Amino acid sequence: MELKQAISYLSLAFLLAACSNSESPSNNGNHSGVIMPLAIGNSWTYQVEPADSANGVPTFTDSITGFDTINGIAWFVVQRSSSGSPFYYREASDGLHEALPFDTNGTFDNLCAKYPAQSGDHYTDSMWVSYHLAGDTTWKVMPGSSTTTVDSADEVISVPAGTFHALKYEYFPHLNLLEQYFAPGVGMVQMGNLGGTVRYVLVHYSLH
Repeated sequence: MELKQAISYLSLAFLLAACSNSESPSNNGNHSGVIMPLAIGNSWTYQVEPADSANGVPTFTDSITGFDTINGIAWFVVQRSSSGSPFYYREASDGLHEALPFDTNGTFDNLCAKYPAQSGDHYTDSMWVSYHLAGDTTWKVMPGSSTTTVDSADEVISVPAGTFHALKYEYFPHLNLLEQYFAPGVGMVQMGNLGGTVRYVLVHYSLH
């Protein structure tokens, strides 16, 4: 029986705190001890490239709106302006964790960005796998995992918000799927598929 699969990853929507801001992006301030500063009121605005010829340059904003406790673990709630479902982040000693929105009981605690990290580090990254059987149009999900690689621990990357020293992570490289750049003390500054045909790039951020 033929099984068709597609990967659904929380951050990959296109495939299915003194204050600092993007006016001074080269200085990560007091947040550089974490890969993504988590505090209520923090926000990151991205534009989608390439631009849509009909609708111009689409943008969206990820904003930390509050806290939630799932199975005794405290999470920051992140709301994306282009999505109805929030996602959940927390900082741990090994880096940035997320709880996937499909996981209502909180057991899917996923390390999505290891930090501190060195070039060549590998770790297991959890995900949901969407699939349907041949002849069945109903999509189903099941838990899965893949290896994430730290491709570079010090990649210089320029985006509209500025130029940053970032860690580059490659997720599911065997599927040519996703790369993300996180600047310590700032958060995600770019994400795209490994083919480079679609990217999210940071245009503004505000940290508290």
